[in-house]
Amino acid sequence: VLAVYYLCAVSLRTYRSRRAALLLICCGTGLGWVLYGINGLFGTDLALSLDTRGVSIFGYLMNKPHFIRAGAFAALQYAWFIRADQTGQTRFFCLSGLAAAGHSLIRPYQVPEACLFLVLYWLLRSWQRPGHACRLGMQVLLAAACHAPLILWHVVVYLQNPLGLGSFTSWDSLFLISQIFWLGVPFAAVLAHVVVSLSQGRHLRLSMPVLGIWLITAFLLLHSHPYFRWGVESYFVWVFAPPVLFVQYVWPRAEAWRRILRWPHWFRYVTVAAIVIAAVPGNALIYGKFFNDLRHPDPPWQYYLYKETRTAIDWLAQHGSEGDVVLASHDTSQFIPRLANLRVVTGQDVLTDNYTERNGHILRFFQSPGDEGFKQWLCRETSTTYIFVGPFERELAIEKFAALPWMEPVYSSGKVSLFAVRLP
Repeated sequence: VLAVYYLCAVSLRTYRSRRAALLLICCGTGLGWVLYGINGLFGTDLALSLDTRGVSIFGYLMNKPHFIRAGAFAALQYAWFIRADQTGQTRFFCLSGLAAAGHSLIRPYQVPEACLFLVLYWLLRSWQRPGHACRLGMQVLLAAACHAPLILWHVVVYLQNPLGLGSFTSWDSLFLISQIFWLGVPFAAVLAHVVVSLSQGRHLRLSMPVLGIWLITAFLLLHSHPYFRWGVESYFVWVFAPPVLFVQYVWPRAEAWRRILRWPHWFRYVTVAAIVIAAVPGNALIYGKFFNDLRHPDPPWQYYLYKETRTAIDWLAQHGSEGDVVLASHDTSQFIPRLANLRVVTGQDVLTDNYTERNGHILRFFQSPGDEGFKQWLCRETSTTYIFVGPFERELAIEKFAALPWMEPVYSSGKVSLFAVRLP
């Protein structure tokens, strides 16, 4: 939060505007609750790709340790770059590059974003200040040089591919309307400000703010799908930049309109109340669902192990060999690589090729009472060595799990059984 406030402080002049931007970042929610309400009232099935209830994105990100660290680095990366843009001092370019390196260490998805941002910044500022293009180029290269060791490290890891991945998980791009419902009032207001300014024949500020260039960078990556498949991973720009730009540009413009139109002074407070009210339903739905999930957890995603399951995984750790592959449900598989140092057919979503398809195969494997041809094919296709049948796997089975002749029992304790695959 302190890093985010520093980003607000270098962008905004007054403490009130800084606090307003920080509150919008930390507590603002999307407008998806509008569609949720329409669905409830009229029985429709309107949905968005990311959010149908209005999510507090900052709260979601800050529930994950790696996002906390990455968010702090992202805020410092662009806060220091704003200071570099304001002062022209080389040290801020270096600090921004070092923060980018820390951000990339945690989330390699941001490497293309950081590189494209530097290119766009240099092009725009060189066009605005023709006589300073060389000096700006050297400063941008300095920031890139501070970031370069982490970029090279990720390139080496990608080329060596130590985990044997065939591809990375990718996501489809978002439509603009989805972003408006997902990001809420600040993003919608900034878009409206741009559209109104252009429609009235006014040019946008030539001194395009750094946060504006950051938004353009993320927008280009987001909509370059399928050539670039991870644009949706640029989370922090959408969380941090619109609220700051809203307070920095949209609110003063709205105040100017109020004075020109001679609207009463209390209209300002009505506007603030409307923005707060727009965020309330989203927060209410979020926390209502959160406490409901605590009372009624979804069994497939409970993060715990039965004692019998842990004992069987320990047996695999003692008797398994390097290269062995274990076929189990997702709920068991996610623990096996760490506890037994063995590979699994399906595990963490980003590290599993064809994750959804693999989970479908696992479901069919344990649900089908016969289906021997498919089961042999799956074991051959995935080079399965052991089949793990525990409480989670038995919950999937329509009938009691029955071993086939080529499944050799090697371990049994309570509700857990292990079978070695001996294909004919």
